[in-house]
Amino acid sequence: MSLEKGVVKETKHHKLVTLLYIVSRKPRTTNQILQAIQKIECPQMEKATAIKYLRHLEKAGLLEVRNGKNKMYHITEKGRDCLERFVELCKFTVEYKEILESWRAIDR
Repeated sequence: MSLEKGVVKETKHHKLVTLLYIVSRKPRTTNQILQAIQKIECPQMEKATAIKYLRHLEKAGLLEVRNGKNKMYHITEKGRDCLERFVELCKFTVEYKEILESWRAIDR
């Protein structure tokens, strides 16, 4: 993570954790996840990238997909533990504090 002129530059890890956070708030479809990403004041994530990273999180056991009328992503217990640890670590770094602040837009 790097800061340049006050703007957060997204890295792969930032995108992965952001997706994990979005799904932790409530189960969502891919389109709902993309809508949540648009609320964050960070560089936008392309749909193809989001899908690729969602699959990566699923393979890692951090998210699970439940099929019903729509494919819904749910956070797993392992994913929740990982996210909680990340948030605790963020409290100690300036760069990641900005990420946590940007996530608040998701719930607005």
